[in-house]
Amino acid sequence: MTLTFEAARITQAFSEISSRFSSLLAKYGEITEVQSIQVSLEKSLDRYNQEGLLGVAFIGQYSAGKSTVISALTNRRDIKIDANIATDQVSEYLWNGVRIIDTPGLFTERSDHDDTTYDAIAKADLLVFCLTYMLFDEITLANFKKLAFDKQYCWKMVLLVNKMSDEAGDDEEKIKNYRESLATALQGSSLDSFPVFFIDAKDYCEGVDNNDDFLIDISRFDNFIDGLNDFIKSRNSLAQLDVPIRIVLDAIDDAEIAIKRDNNEDTLFSEILKKFTKAIQLDRSRFILDTQSVKSELIAQITQIGVNLSYDLTGEDNLTTDEQNVLKQKAMEEAQKCYQDALENSKLIIEERSKSLYNQIQDIFMGDLVEIFLKRAVNKYDFNEDKESQSFGFSQVISQIQDLQEFGEMFGLNPVEMAQRQGWLNTANLANQAGSLRILDVYGSQLHHTVRSFGEFFGYNFAFLEAASWARNIANFSTVFGQALAVIGAIGAIHTLVQENQREKKLGEKRVEIQKRFRIIADKMVQQLNEGLTEVYNRLFAQAEAKILQMQASQKQSSTQAKSDTQELSQIRHELNQLLGEINRSAPQLERGV
Repeated sequence: MTLTFEAARITQAFSEISSRFSSLLAKYGEITEVQSIQVSLEKSLDRYNQEGLLGVAFIGQYSAGKSTVISALTNRRDIKIDANIATDQVSEYLWNGVRIIDTPGLFTERSDHDDTTYDAIAKADLLVFCLTYMLFDEITLANFKKLAFDKQYCWKMVLLVNKMSDEAGDDEEKIKNYRESLATALQGSSLDSFPVFFIDAKDYCEGVDNNDDFLIDISRFDNFIDGLNDFIKSRNSLAQLDVPIRIVLDAIDDAEIAIKRDNNEDTLFSEILKKFTKAIQLDRSRFILDTQSVKSELIAQITQIGVNLSYDLTGEDNLTTDEQNVLKQKAMEEAQKCYQDALENSKLIIEERSKSLYNQIQDIFMGDLVEIFLKRAVNKYDFNEDKESQSFGFSQVISQIQDLQEFGEMFGLNPVEMAQRQGWLNTANLANQAGSLRILDVYGSQLHHTVRSFGEFFGYNFAFLEAASWARNIANFSTVFGQALAVIGAIGAIHTLVQENQREKKLGEKRVEIQKRFRIIADKMVQQLNEGLTEVYNRLFAQAEAKILQMQASQKQSSTQAKSDTQELSQIRHELNQLLGEINRSAPQLERGV
């Protein structure tokens, strides 16, 4: 499927979903807050559409040289450039039919600058995150990760390291060291997720102004221009869908709260679910990026083993059969080790993301929102089964507590028990404290029979995680190895050919065939890896998200209409998030940059 066709399909889907959302908002036209949401949504979309041209925002810490980079791009020398804070508002410039957006530096004492820049980021189609040769510090790294992973902007971000000439040394060696430092700073997340460029914009400007080809060449700015053009072309059709979808998603969150508030619905439960959703989305994004990096590295390693073997076996020296067998065996062992390493790395990713998600969910259950929600529930009802169990409000609260309990159990947690230990369910304001706790205990006991311990949560018992299974998986590749290496058998005979050109041609054909076979091996290894990772993904993220959707859909409303409409909002949100995921997956992979 071509990128253009994919963008057209997503555009059509977004249009249909947006129409459903607009129709839903129209039902609540008499509510002032909903009216404001609708007006604000229309203005935001109109403003974005009227801008027309693709917007590329240059962001990052102050003094990273963003304005100098833009001056170099646009060949405008009237842009204010200063070693101190030079840009205090958003400015736009035209370059090659693209809006280039200069923003105030982030992470200064000027919080208004941060607000201005983050507003520009939300409206920009693509982002160029600028650093100096000093690379990340603690603050810039945290904010970069927030944008790339928490906000899921990584697919539309470029990482630009400026002011290369400010540090002495050979450029190639510096770039090698910079890449290693950046990869270390990002830890589990892959640097290959972003095109990365290393430049000196000041050298480029001076070179252009003084016709100095040497300065232009060492600035590496032409490489950045080519890379930025490629990035824009590859992301253009999809990037202009990303921002409108996010605008509508923000409006959906506001509309859901407004509709529930109008129906006297407690918004706390919805806020709790939003926190769960954000926690899952964060670790899901990192899981996908990290495991994709493992798979890409495995393919590259196995492919290279095939290349090396093909040349070792078809070199100038006539190898004996025993010597050939030694090379074949070595290649098999290297490939098996690469696969074993990929499995070990995948296991580490699973454990890291599992632990991170567990801790996030636990923190939410121990946080203020859940505390207020539960305390409000036990203060509002006396939990006397005969008196309250048939009332709508009581049924709603119990249903929500049951949902939280079931969701917690998916992660080996018992929220009711945790709340009782914290004293949240033991309030002195209860008219019948013993009766209240008895009823909660009854509901809890019906649910927590499946509670798993922390250790069991990480055990999984997936065959994918068992060492013995790994060994069997590796053995399964022996047939493919045999096919790959069988083609080598006739190489000895080729060496006896009289015609040198015929000999080289035959050896070249054998090299290509061996390399193709090893690419097949790589693909089969990744396929095997994917089977286990998919099982983990479903267990760790998909099932939890499905439970959240079920909780959102099952919330009781004070009116049938409100219930139906909030369910529709949840479905619309889910479909829009799916579109964002499709945009992310559809974005073509580019070279790492230079």
